[in-house]
Amino acid sequence: MKTKNEQLEKIAQEELSVVTLEARNMDRLDFYDVSVWSIKKALERAYELGKKAKNKVCPKCGKEYEANREALSRKDNTPICSDCGTAEALAEMGL
Repeated sequence: MKTKNEQLEKIAQEELSVVTLEARNMDRLDFYDVSVWSIKKALERAYELGKKAKNKVCPKCGKEYEANREALSRKDNTPICSDCGTAEALAEMGL
């Protein structure tokens, strides 16, 4: 299985004709003229890749967790890890 960076680089290569996502510290190598429809397609592919990912990153604590073990934040209804969900519930009860 490819890493996230490898998958993103593949999308950039296929949709944006970007050779690499590594900075090469030269304007002519690091900046591209890209159409908005190509950017949209690349973003859509990256979004779908994220939706299919087995693991997610909790926006509260930054830790990775299994997508099938998530909780919803009581504060803004966003998906969070079960540990943060438990912490929010206990805090709401004053514990």
